[in-house]
Amino acid sequence: MNLFQLIEECQRRSGYNDVNFNYVWVTFLNSGIREFARSHPWPGLEDLLTLYTDGTDYLILPHFVDTVCALHNMTDGVPVTALDNFSRENSHQYAQRTSGSVNQYYKLGEVAALRAPSGYIWGRSASPSDTDTVYVTGRISNSGASGTALSETQRTASLTIAGTSPVTLGTLFTNILSISRTTEANGDLYFFDAGATNAHISFLSQYETQARFRRLQLFSPPAAATRFELKFRYKLAPLRNYYEAPPPAVRPDFLISFALERFYQHQSEFQKAQVQAGKTAMILAGEANKEENFNEPDSRVYPLIPDDFDDE
Repeated sequence: MNLFQLIEECQRRSGYNDVNFNYVWVTFLNSGIREFARSHPWPGLEDLLTLYTDGTDYLILPHFVDTVCALHNMTDGVPVTALDNFSRENSHQYAQRTSGSVNQYYKLGEVAALRAPSGYIWGRSASPSDTDTVYVTGRISNSGASGTALSETQRTASLTIAGTSPVTLGTLFTNILSISRTTEANGDLYFFDAGATNAHISFLSQYETQARFRRLQLFSPPAAATRFELKFRYKLAPLRNYYEAPPPAVRPDFLISFALERFYQHQSEFQKAQVQAGKTAMILAGEANKEENFNEPDSRVYPLIPDDFDDE
């Protein structure tokens, strides 16, 4: 089912046919796709990627990485485990900044750029018809005394995209805090650092309104060019056009029940919302052993029963 068919089915089951509400149905359905992917990631949603450190103890992941599943230090041949918070064991390493083999990492959230720019930033779109405005927020250097709060201030500057033609931002930033826009573009937006031989510094996809790169901090600080293998989950592009369909692995009945649950919550009809929540839970439970039963002659999904199951 494509997006238009899913919306029609949600309207039919809810009895709410206001076309002005369609954008809300789209939001509910896209949330359902992400929830299904989180609960039952399908083959192809997860992949492997090789990354190298740049001499710092940070590892900034590509824009298409949504979830970090596993990280392996290929140079030293050890797995790298995630830290929930700074503990006593790694706080000493953090303070001393002693280099060594990386076997732990800490999730630091998201950043807008791959690195701080060394010159002026310029950007362009992949579509010749893009003319939207991009807002860049960052820090700029002033003439204040070094080491004081006067040495840097925060500022927001706008950049009007001119299709595929390069447009340079007139403000010289020392650090980028955010890159955003208010409307969706017709193509992906690319940003470059003129001071680093036009190196790629940031990216904003067609469907996103804010540049985001996930960042990890590594313990202990690794040597430059340390090689890592990342097992990750792809970021899913949201459905926007009526002819688009969700990934084939995502069950339409789950998306419809999920959207109806959110709709009834929105309408404060909580009993109906609970009914739909039960349906979505049953659908997810039925997907639990889908791969184990893939070759069943019947198209239904049966629960996996261990060989040593005891009926008594």
